[in-house]
Amino acid sequence: MEVGVIGPGDTAIAEFLRASNIPVHASPIRHAFDIPGIRALRRRLSASNPDLVHAWGGRAVRFLSGRRLVASAASWLPGGLAGWLTARRLRQCDRIIAATWAEGERFCKLGVLGERLTRISTGVEIPQPSMDRASLFKEIGLPTHARFIAVAGPLEPNSGFKSAIWAFDLIRYEHPDWHLVIFGDGPDRDLLEQFGRALMFDDFRIHFASNRTDLPAILSHAGLVWITHERGGTTLALEAMAAGVPVIGWKTPDLAEIVVDGQTGFLVPTNDRARISAVSYPLVADAAARTKLGEAGRRRIAEHFSARHAIEQLTRLYDEVLE
Repeated sequence: MEVGVIGPGDTAIAEFLRASNIPVHASPIRHAFDIPGIRALRRRLSASNPDLVHAWGGRAVRFLSGRRLVASAASWLPGGLAGWLTARRLRQCDRIIAATWAEGERFCKLGVLGERLTRISTGVEIPQPSMDRASLFKEIGLPTHARFIAVAGPLEPNSGFKSAIWAFDLIRYEHPDWHLVIFGDGPDRDLLEQFGRALMFDDFRIHFASNRTDLPAILSHAGLVWITHERGGTTLALEAMAAGVPVIGWKTPDLAEIVVDGQTGFLVPTNDRARISAVSYPLVADAAARTKLGEAGRRRIAEHFSARHAIEQLTRLYDEVLE
């Protein structure tokens, strides 16, 4: 198996794959009309001569052609010509994988035939500790006695992190030992910090940490995980549940298939930031309640979202497409 990355090849995930002895090839395509970059990508693909290509994300789907192609994570498309080209290529794929029923419906609206759709839920493993609590807290800049709420994802416009910062501002007054940790990288990091400092000029307890490949293990040290993305967030929800941490997020169609409201966490109406704080407030003060929700989340992962089950389903799908 080989992995190709459309963009820089020095990301945390790429380095993690290389450390696992999986070849990673970077193709720095700058934009949708970077003809030399697209040609270089296709030359590399021809040299590798794979039996099958699994494209992850809309950009990968858009730039690949002439191969037996399986596509995932490409139901949210940009507008304009790039979105049109991606939708057209999706309709030509041999098979499309939807992680949720809601994602499957989005693919159907893009014109993908039902016979080419397969639902395979994202699988995760129960994480093993990657570092001790004291070392982690020192690295992030947390006091040794602190507890924290975790959020994670790309720090980009409309990413939803302002909602998390706003909601934390309502909790921090009566809980001085709690902090908010934002895991991720992106162009909006400075803007988010400025926004947080404007709200919490008297007691700033927000910490920024880069995206990490050991995030699932790190989440096991969190008290809560908030998901305030208007799109996606399902993988983060699964990783949090596998780590035994309650999930609180927007009630999107995708998250509603992952999180059992009231049993493994809580889902609130989208953009209701005050409600995020309201349902989090009693959990912040009740460790037993957090443990109960976390244990239910782990059981749900073992029963419905195990990595082993997902790998078995993917293997069968690859065999079917190759046949």
